[in-house]
Amino acid sequence: WVDLFNYSFSDPSWDGTANFCVKGITGPRHAPELRISSISASKGFTVVVKDIGNAPASNTTLSANASGGLFIKIKNPQIALGGIAVNQTKSCTIQIFGLGLGVVKKLLPLPQMTITVTADDAAPATRTLTFRLFGSHVVTV
Repeated sequence: WVDLFNYSFSDPSWDGTANFCVKGITGPRHAPELRISSISASKGFTVVVKDIGNAPASNTTLSANASGGLFIKIKNPQIALGGIAVNQTKSCTIQIFGLGLGVVKKLLPLPQMTITVTADDAAPATRTLTFRLFGSHVVTV
């Protein structure tokens, strides 16, 4: 806090008017910014992650969590993607198996998948989608 209320300015009309707080002025932040740019379903899910920030992403990890259905097994719930250069993408496949058709909605609701991507110095990117699952065949709803 800088109190300039009693400061004598070169222009006397400004005297007694300068009581303000200066928190800080910063330049642009250089950091990765992750985006899940697409998710396609067929035999599992194919996820494409893009770094839309102004610095490369490092130690990028994708995590998948599913709920609902009769049973769901994710073969690879965490996938290490490594580094992603600025404006570049990386894709990976989430292998899933189970049964979730959403036939009896109260007892066996449609499955949902939450996909989260994290990296050093980046905010997490998350997407949730609803799908039907029969064996390893997936159809988004």
